[in-house]
Amino acid sequence: MKRYLTIFCLLFILCPMLCSCNSTDKKQEILKHEWKIEFISDLDGNILKTNLEQSDRTDKKYDMVLAFGEDNYFSLSDKTNNKKWQGNYMIEKVNSSYKIDLYCEDSETVITGVYGIRKYDDKTEIPSIILQTEDKILSFIVNE
Repeated sequence: MKRYLTIFCLLFILCPMLCSCNSTDKKQEILKHEWKIEFISDLDGNILKTNLEQSDRTDKKYDMVLAFGEDNYFSLSDKTNNKKWQGNYMIEKVNSSYKIDLYCEDSETVITGVYGIRKYDDKTEIPSIILQTEDKILSFIVNE
């Protein structure tokens, strides 16, 4: 009986350790990519700018890039309008999602977003980040 209790205790201790070793560190996943803008919409979902190939919009491509650094520093560059926002960020696991808060330098602005993986019917998966500002929603996908 003592032997079974020892085996049970070992499994109880080792199982969480082994399972946690296989989990992907999402912060590292976010950091290793540069993110390009997919679309910008208003808060009602009306598309204002898009880089989607399926779109019938005739606007020129919009060039905006989001990057994260190891030192909790982010850079959001709007190359189309020659603007740049920088500051600190925080990534926090909330249930099964990852919340991202961007704290912009030189302002009180905090941009909140979420990181996730889109899974499509054809089994493709695309990492994405959705950010919400005071008046816009910005969707970013991995810049490959």
